[in-house]
Amino acid sequence: MAFGLVKKRRFVTISALLVVFLYKEGSHSPNGEPLAWPSVLSVYMYFVYILQSTTKKRFYIGATQNVNLRLKEHNRGTTKSTKPYRPWVLIYSESYIEKTSAMKREWHLKHPKGFLEKKRIISDNSRKDLLYKEVA
Repeated sequence: MAFGLVKKRRFVTISALLVVFLYKEGSHSPNGEPLAWPSVLSVYMYFVYILQSTTKKRFYIGATQNVNLRLKEHNRGTTKSTKPYRPWVLIYSESYIEKTSAMKREWHLKHPKGFLEKKRIISDNSRKDLLYKEVA
């Protein structure tokens, strides 16, 4: 069973790398539309991201395949845990080829073992210009 997982993981990595080499900037899709690097590459990528609330001193860590769409969902209020702290801005993201790697990284940043690293990332990337409303 473990061998099958390793073999499958290699296939995913190899196929993602083939996409990178086959679709260069200016390439065209089967229907004739031009393809750009980010659109082709992001289909096979997973992202760990950190959001900062613009109204309260809050941060949120998550993982997704489409950071822009996920940010819009957070700002629309479709996520229960982030709805009270809207609007959000993206302050940091990391990309991974494998979903499991992204999920492990997200878990690490959300738990005590990753606290100091999370604190460093937030202090290096947070928006200092955001004004927080005073809590009464």
